[in-house]
Amino acid sequence: MRRLSSFLGDEGGAGAAEFALVLPAALLMFFGVIDGGRYLWAVNRLEKAVQMGTRTAVVTSVVASQLNTADYVGFECPVFDADGEPTGETRPLKAGDAVCKEAVPTVVCTKAGDGVQCGGAAGDEDAYDNIVARMRVVDPSIQDAEVSITYSGSGIGYAGDPAASSEDTPLADAAPVVTVAVSRGQMRALMLLGGRIPLPDFSYSQTLEDGEGSVSY
Repeated sequence: MRRLSSFLGDEGGAGAAEFALVLPAALLMFFGVIDGGRYLWAVNRLEKAVQMGTRTAVVTSVVASQLNTADYVGFECPVFDADGEPTGETRPLKAGDAVCKEAVPTVVCTKAGDGVQCGGAAGDEDAYDNIVARMRVVDPSIQDAEVSITYSGSGIGYAGDPAASSEDTPLADAAPVVTVAVSRGQMRALMLLGGRIPLPDFSYSQTLEDGEGSVSY
């Protein structure tokens, strides 16, 4: 009986038992802090990558090559009143008129196994690769399939603009809004033992500038 009382009153293993109970929660918190830092780092890198990609896209060659040869003369642009409301009337563009944003269709460029496609037409693969390469300076893990480059009307540019490149090829009459986006989806998490944490999509937009060349700063 005395031995049983002595055994039941022994607290020699209490510390080990308490440690075993606390350890899972401590590890969960530890890996959670690491994952939080990794998440913020991933978000920051992708945000900066799309900014650099967009800056490159607006000062280098246009990926959607069809924009360089598009002719907007004769396009029927909507007419707006003094309050900016549509009147229901249209006016045809003449050479030298500002290109209305409605004249420039939205074109999304992506790259898959069959090259770069921009709204069903072949795009400039070298221009696309140049943009993605600039993004990889910030985040080397960016994949081609994660990147999309969108051109949409801005209302800037002039119909019949005779501008040409240094190689005497036509440049786009319109200066569309260029949006570079990355859609990664998820990040592998230590806290979830290899599970994944959703990541938001990232995008950044600027208006096309010269649309020629392959170097940006």
